[in-house]
Amino acid sequence: MLRPINAIIKDSIGNIIHRGIVVTGEVTKDNGNKSYDVKIAGEEKEYPRVFTLSRNPDLAVGDKVRILYKNGCKELPIILPPVTTVVTAAPLIVVLVPEESYEKYHLKVYDLDGDLVYDFDITSEDVYRETDCLAVDSQNNIYYIRSGNILVKRDINGNELKAEAIAGYPESIAIGADGYLYTRQQYGEVHKRDVNTFASQGYISLTPGKNYYGLCLDSDGNYYTVNSSDDKIEKWSSAGVKLASRSISRAGSCSLGSRGNFIIRVSQEGMGYSYIIDNNLTSEEVYTLTGNIFEQSGAGSLSNKDLFVGTSFDDGNCYLEKYSTDLSLDWSVVIMDTEWWEYNVQVKAYSF
Repeated sequence: MLRPINAIIKDSIGNIIHRGIVVTGEVTKDNGNKSYDVKIAGEEKEYPRVFTLSRNPDLAVGDKVRILYKNGCKELPIILPPVTTVVTAAPLIVVLVPEESYEKYHLKVYDLDGDLVYDFDITSEDVYRETDCLAVDSQNNIYYIRSGNILVKRDINGNELKAEAIAGYPESIAIGADGYLYTRQQYGEVHKRDVNTFASQGYISLTPGKNYYGLCLDSDGNYYTVNSSDDKIEKWSSAGVKLASRSISRAGSCSLGSRGNFIIRVSQEGMGYSYIIDNNLTSEEVYTLTGNIFEQSGAGSLSNKDLFVGTSFDDGNCYLEKYSTDLSLDWSVVIMDTEWWEYNVQVKAYSF
């Protein structure tokens, strides 16, 4: 029998690091004594008398829950805290940065004041080199892509929670407001994935035969990506309907961020350029950076701030900069004191 408490490992901020399989379901019956019947999503199977963890609130019929189990159905499953009651951690900013050569990478984590909190050495990994190959969820778990189509998840302490090869060549990734991980595949599919299992929950197909760069989502679950074949930025619904598109300049190697009703775009063409566009794609304006960044590499967003990484013309150092919604500079910090960076620096944070 699965031991409901001892079988679960928690990290330093209370996230559950499970060693079984997590599935989603819906409460169909309250049996009392924190025991419930739960129907598994997408299946006819129903777990009778599933118990919650002691720290769970009382559930009601119809609540969406996550179930942890081991070895199929041979051991008693338990209900993890409901998805609707997950508490968002204080947001942190994550930078993926190479050093000296593409064989050396670090994950650097900063607080909202620009102070370095963690520096994780992942120099033994062959990290995938593409725009928006980094994502951060509401609990500051970090996701990125290794070469070989391997999707990786680490907690905020740097512990690797999962690494799995993903079919279809994932190129860009993003976290949605719904808590799912989204991967844009090389051949034009955008998959919605469970953050614990990486299992696809469905996908949409972008325009066949086109080359795409970057990926972000707004709070309504719409996708934004750059179609470099047609020099356009596109907006797609979660149902796979193209809602809008707009012709843009410098459509190659773009990094995207979503902040409220706006999309932030960095193009790595030439010296790098930044733009801000409303999420209906009706107008796009140049986003003038007033800090130290001259050559721009990556874009990201918080719920009310914009993030950029790039190098300075004056000293050649690589900088992380945070900007307010009026496009004014909050702060600028050096993240790497070397000119070796080219186009592989990425920055992301949870943006909802």
